Amino acid sequence: MPLVSAAEAYRQLDQGDPEPCPGRPKRPGLPSPGGPTVEPGPDGWATSATQTACLPLTVTGVTLGTVPVRTSRGEAQVPAWLFTIEELATQVARLAVAPTAVTSVPEPAAPPRPLPDGLVAAQDLAAVDGARLTVRLGVGACDTGITPLMREGPDVVVVGGAVTRSTGVCPAVLKLEPVTVTLAAPLGTRPVLDVSTGAALSIAPR
Repeated sequence: MPLVSAAEAYRQLDQGDPEPCPGRPKRPGLPSPGGPTVEPGPDGWATSATQTACLPLTVTGVTLGTVPVRTSRGEAQVPAWLFTIEELATQVARLAVAPTAVTSVPEPAAPPRPLPDGLVAAQDLAAVDGARLTVRLGVGACDTGITPLMREGPDVVVVGGAVTRSTGVCPAVLKLEPVTVTLAAPLGTRPVLDVSTGAALSIAPR
């Protein structure tokens, strides 16, 4: 994918130098030279001096690397410019992907009618392990015979489930039931879609 240059990434980080600040401490938490002596504590250096601390940062190098970013298909390693800062122990990362390469997620078109009785939708992905997908289905509190359904194509995987509905009185509660399906090949970059809405499923936060 197209990338921005290191110079452009630096310009995005460098939003303008602050006004000169002589007399301010160079490290947060220390009183200004010649200033009042304040004992450490809730009203001491940690609160008053930190707000006015001035510390210039010196960029000494930049390299092209990657950083982890959470996406709708799990965690991805994304190109980033990594700036080395003399005064900091860790590098500062700026994503290098050009804005022209990023588009919004398309909105799925809802089906014109509800799912047939006994078919349930997938709510999210619980885990992806190569060709094994753990999907959470939205089922009723009294549903039985919960069976995962999957349609695998070269570019997309569609998942849902089948259940046997209860004939008696049952509370109207949605349960998230994890089920596992095994694909013919590892998922790779293929999106996983819900059979009901067509929306791309993301890995549920833990």
